[in-house]
Parts: sequence; structure tokens; C-alpha cells
Amino acid sequence: MRYFWRNTGCLILLLASVSAHAGAVEDLRRFLQETRSLEAEFTQTIVQTEGVQGRRNAHSTNGTMAYQKPGRFRWSAERVLIVSDGQKVWMFDQDLEQVTARKLDRALGATPAALLAGDGNLEAFLLREDGEADGLFWASVEPKEKDAPFVRMRMGFTSGGELQAMELLDPFNQIITYTFAKVRRNPKLPASHFIFTPPAGVDVLEE
Repeated sequence: MRYFWRNTGCLILLLASVSAHAGAVEDLRRFLQETRSLEAEFTQTIVQTEGVQGRRNAHSTNGTMAYQKPGRFRWSAERVLIVSDGQKVWMFDQDLEQVTARKLDRALGATPAALLAGDGNLEAFLLREDGEADGLFWASVEPKEKDAPFVRMRMGFTSGGELQAMELLDPFNQIITYTFAKVRRNPKLPASHFIFTPPAGVDVLEE
């Protein structure tokens, strides 16, 4: 009898640990549904594989991000600023002293920005569980669109369902990883955060 209860107890604990985390895809769906705005700092690491030896060059930088649904976002990293006011997306390259402006629907497409700051529609993506690694639960996101700006994206969630990391594989075989810190979900963000005025003297290209 004692053997029976001991094994039954182990089984119950095992089932409890399995049911405690429903899965990263469910985390992703819940995160998109419950998050109307977000503000965070991030570390961006780009790894490029080159040559027959598969030599990997890595480059890291820090930045900040914020978004507010629907369609408003601000992304700043290494002298590049991207701002959307919900109608138009502005990309300011400070080194080139050049601003590129595109209509929101043309600029987003099947992009990570569309996934996070869009209307939450996941029909443009294939979703699947991608296991547990580095203490996070990962969901794989693949765009159905053939000409999408990324091949695959992985999103890492804590056991509490908080977004902690993203990893993108782009068409040029670059792996771009974002690790988030100081994440604030659903903060009240000022409207001025998503307004961009091109600085005087820079070239402005309208697409």
C-alpha cells in the first residue's frame, strides 16, 4: 500500500509540473491578447556565419523599444530610429543622414512589429512549440508569406508567461537575438512617443 501511495504521489507531482506550463504557443497567444502597450530595454546581438569554415562574427548593441496597439511603435538602436504613428513608418539612419518613410501597411507585412503591435491576428504565421532552453519556453513563428523579412522567429517566455527573448533568422543567414530587460507591460505612453519629425537638412525618401 505504501508503495502504491508513493508512486501515485510521484505521478500527481509529475502531472502538476506538466500542467503548470501550458506551452509557449499558448503563452504567445495570451501575451498578444493581454498586452496593449509595452516598453523595454534590449540587448541586440547579430551573428553572421561566413566562409566555408562557418566562421561566426558577432556584434552586440543596446537599445530601447516601445509599442502601443494598433500600429504605433518606437525602436531605437545603434544610431537607427524607427517610429510609427499608426499611419506611416519612419526610419532615420543617423550615419547616412537619411529618413525613409513608408505607409504602415506596406512597411509591416509579416514582420515582428506586425506581430507585436498589430491587431493580434496570427493567420499570417505558422506557430509551433520549440522546447525549453536557457530557462525559457520557446515558440517558433514562421511567416507564410514567401518574401517576408525573416525566415523564422523564436520567442522565449518565462514560466510566468513573460516575454524575455526573441531570436530571428533572416534571409541572409544572420541570427539576430534580442534579450529584454526592464519590461513594462501596458504602461500609459505619451502620444509624442510615436511622432517623428525629420531633422533639418536630412534627405527624406518617400516610398
